Amino acid sequence: MTKDKTRTVLIIGTGISGITLAEKLAGPRFKVFLFDKSSGVGGRLATRRFEEGKWDHGIPWIEPDQIKPEQWALWKHLLVSVPDLSPKRFIASEGLTFLPKKLSEHQVIHKQTKIIEIKEGQKKSAWVILDEKQNQFEGDLLVLALPAPQAFELLSRSGLLMRLSWGSKLTEIEYRPHLVALGKTTASSTSLWELTPQPPFELILDNGRKGVHKSAGLFTAYLDESFSQENFERPEQQVVSEISSLLNDRYQLQLEHLELKRWRYSRTKKALKDLFLEGLLSGPIFFIGDGCANGGFRGALLSSCSLSEYLIDAPGF
Repeated sequence: MTKDKTRTVLIIGTGISGITLAEKLAGPRFKVFLFDKSSGVGGRLATRRFEEGKWDHGIPWIEPDQIKPEQWALWKHLLVSVPDLSPKRFIASEGLTFLPKKLSEHQVIHKQTKIIEIKEGQKKSAWVILDEKQNQFEGDLLVLALPAPQAFELLSRSGLLMRLSWGSKLTEIEYRPHLVALGKTTASSTSLWELTPQPPFELILDNGRKGVHKSAGLFTAYLDESFSQENFERPEQQVVSEISSLLNDRYQLQLEHLELKRWRYSRTKKALKDLFLEGLLSGPIFFIGDGCANGGFRGALLSSCSLSEYLIDAPGF
């Protein structure tokens, strides 16, 4: 490979690691395409609309110390601080999904495109990936910015897992599930904000009080790991009914609406120390995300930034 040749990069996954990598590689040397099975972007920087308001239902806020100063300098104009939150935390007044949308607005993204197979290229390109409709996309470099179990399944289905020296490392990465209740209450924002969560609740936040426009009384309740594991596969209406009773009995919340969001791979319990994983078959293939760099939001960012620096600086790319 020569530095003066444009390389096509295929990134599967549009969480913060995939989007950040695409943003960093933007320029004449790399032509980047992103793919995601969902209709939106951002992964756990997630917001759901309800009536005129919104629920943040993934990461509740962003803390600047999770981010390199040069990265924070690019982000801070898109976020606002919340005075009531301590230590200092930031949100987006349009909901946290606003951040990945802005970061990816100039990227080429194939949404609602579930990649089901990876093939090694035979002629012009190193990699060919196929979606459920058998559409094919070709590229020189392939990046898996997915939760480790999904990357493991995709590589296994494609017959590539055992040929990668780091394939077995994916099984070392562990995640916890998260059930998140999204509700509307007639309670005042102040009383809801001041609730002290008790098991099975980890955190209860009023999105309006947090700073999300037109979202007073729209609350997000995060359930703890034990409750989430025990109830993850139960029918939604049963779980919603149980959570509703808990909220009413414990906090006297009068609910107008309650629904459930399930995050199967919500948070890394065990992550790799590796900044990213690299392999070479018909072409370079990488794994990045919160399964690397010791995990979490910080790990996801560090993983993608480290790979971008490697690709930009390495003579072979």
